Amino acid sequence: MRRGLVLALVLSACGARTELGGIGARADGGAPEAASDAKDPIDASSPIDASLDSPPDVPTPTCKVKATTAIAAVPFTPDMIVLNEGFAYVEHSKGISRVPVDGTGATPITTAQPIAWPLLNGFVVEDADVAWWKIDLGGKTTTLKRTPKAGGATVDVGKIPSPVYGITELPNHVVALYGDTIVTVTAQGQVTVLAANPPAFVSSLVPDGSGFLVTAESTLYRFENGIFTPIVTLPEAHLVDLKVDGPNAYFFAGADADAIVTVPKTGGTPKTLVTRPHIQLLDFALDATHLYVALRLEGKLLRVDRDTGLNPVVIASTENGEQLIGVAIDEACLYFTGAAGSTTLNHVYATPK
Repeated sequence: MRRGLVLALVLSACGARTELGGIGARADGGAPEAASDAKDPIDASSPIDASLDSPPDVPTPTCKVKATTAIAAVPFTPDMIVLNEGFAYVEHSKGISRVPVDGTGATPITTAQPIAWPLLNGFVVEDADVAWWKIDLGGKTTTLKRTPKAGGATVDVGKIPSPVYGITELPNHVVALYGDTIVTVTAQGQVTVLAANPPAFVSSLVPDGSGFLVTAESTLYRFENGIFTPIVTLPEAHLVDLKVDGPNAYFFAGADADAIVTVPKTGGTPKTLVTRPHIQLLDFALDATHLYVALRLEGKLLRVDRDTGLNPVVIASTENGEQLIGVAIDEACLYFTGAAGSTTLNHVYATPK
């Protein structure tokens, strides 16, 4: 499947801030009242236990494995992997399986086969369900579906025209990309068009503030209120698989998506972090300090500094000649899928960061 036909969205969240008032002058405008003889619970002459003001110790997250370990065997050609609440959800030739990260086996939750391989945009994991899509008989329409995360009855959400290039989640909606159109689909099947005529073929988009960041052919755009505003253009490059972290955007670029590039979300000079020959790079993940890259044909997981691309280190490999396809990350571990030309050699791996 052409890498350009990919939609990736990352969900962001905001927290509320509580303002605390202080103690000032008396309400009647007079001088502050004299101090009482009653002692405060802690006065200036009392020894103060520093632990009262210190935050409680937070345990450092630890990976359940000490070295690269195959935590589950899965059917032929696994690709996409998503982490959610102690499970890895993995797409493969037989559908989607759920794998506990402690390595106690894989449980199928859907049985529909994907339409292409490798596919890194075929489903999203929501609060209660896995949302995914399947092309209908005849190929003219595609049905969006939801299946409970632990398995169970699948519900059809709605139909949109084919071909669909990917779906992702916003609150109470699934976002789908088909042809040159971006739509949202509610749980009740209501379809709303966000953009029907983008300036170029849209390959991926990510929510950012009140709008989106969008890759379309060789340009990174901000899409807000129906308007596409260019941020940066890389001539003769094809930008795909956009991810946003902090102030920067990261994406694959090059005629064959053979480089990973970062640029400030507000614009600036693009910086190339990793390069490899055609079809070698396939997926990547980020944490606060590093970029982790799937070297597909080598079956290796590469780590570099996320801001400079320096200090490259191979930190894990697949077994038995499996290609390394999808990558996911949590606080302590990395998880990845390995696919081989055999029905028996396909695994989900975990490795410490």
